[in-house]
Amino acid sequence: MTLATVIREAYRQGEARDVWQALRQLLPVDSTDWSPTGVYCFWDPDSREALYVGLAKNLANRFAQHNSLVSHPDTGNKRRKIAEWFQHHDRLGYSIVVQSAAVVILEAFGLETAGEIAGLGEGQLIEAYSRQYGKRPPWNRISGSIAGASHAGPLTGGYFDLLTGRVSNLFVARRSLRQLAEEPESVDHEMTLHGARMHALEEGFFRGQGVGDNEIVQWLKELLVNRRWGDDPLRHLALVASGYMLLDPPRY
Repeated sequence: MTLATVIREAYRQGEARDVWQALRQLLPVDSTDWSPTGVYCFWDPDSREALYVGLAKNLANRFAQHNSLVSHPDTGNKRRKIAEWFQHHDRLGYSIVVQSAAVVILEAFGLETAGEIAGLGEGQLIEAYSRQYGKRPPWNRISGSIAGASHAGPLTGGYFDLLTGRVSNLFVARRSLRQLAEEPESVDHEMTLHGARMHALEEGFFRGQGVGDNEIVQWLKELLVNRRWGDDPLRHLALVASGYMLLDPPRY
């Protein structure tokens, strides 16, 4: 399983509770779509600079802790940073990178867990940022996992362009986090795309090559005609017919 879909959002201080509710609706613990465990990034919507990269067993709960919507100790909590941010800025960018809820199958067989995958992703991103800028993201006080850092390569830093809105290829959800929470049909389309994104990333990793729109589209075609992957061809046909992939993702 792979962290394969980037979902963006930007919010004002008074909208934090709405984002929290959207996360709870989109990523419930019993979801059959995406796992609630993933990686997240706070970023500046004006400069498109990443501010913080973290991982969470439950993305909704962690967002609530950071935004003072629930009580939580200050240790490892960015609520003071976020409160200070809103003293001088109108909006804060927030993106998540999610993995399929099917990760529970790996866990059942004693293989990788959702938390381990998220930990590798966080460590990989923090290391990639450090290599590119000579320091960690400004709100990150420590590095991520050593194992994750070892996977950081020359192309990993490109994820920050996706997270912060500099680049909008097919790895980015066509709808915002809050929009997806209200649009089940869009979630269906994103889950179909998620499978293609995941396969494209895994193939690119083994080949040591970059991955973009062409590879995702090619895997969509492969998943449509090859039943052994277990995908529903009707969902693929619905995605193509809808024109959903032609939508521009939120840029803020």
